Amino acid sequence: RFLDITSCGCYRKEATAIRSTKHGNAKRKHKTGAYRSWQAMHQRVKTDPNYINREICERWCGEQGFENFLADMGDRPDNWTIERLKNDLGYYPENCVWANKLTQANNTSTVVKITIDGESHTIAQWCRIKGISYPLYKQRVKRGWDSVKALTEPVDIKKSFKRK
Repeated sequence: RFLDITSCGCYRKEATAIRSTKHGNAKRKHKTGAYRSWQAMHQRVKTDPNYINREICERWCGEQGFENFLADMGDRPDNWTIERLKNDLGYYPENCVWANKLTQANNTSTVVKITIDGESHTIAQWCRIKGISYPLYKQRVKRGWDSVKALTEPVDIKKSFKRK
């Protein structure tokens, strides 16, 4: 019987938490990364003017929305967030993946991609591939070099050391 239990009140809190919990990912102060990403996705679409025309698939909304999202996306890796593969489309299982910050930075609408020998990459990616620092690339372009030459011209080691 409930009246026979002597408690400081924590029993009632635990019983209420158990009764109210559907999936265990949204416990107060202990929300999982996947749950926070799912929640943030819905908040962005509702309030951010940049996301006004972005939709969230019906499967990820409503009563079973989070459970379906978790089933489709899996648990979120640490320090990763949800990434839309095509920025002009909404949030759908076939358009979303978990991605790290570098991957996300390379998939923004403002990033510039350059094609060299049929291969397209961002400027930052080309700098890493070609072994040229980004400041050197910027300096070369500022001097009037075209982007491809600025990325493909080898660094002259003799000029990179200052004479005393």
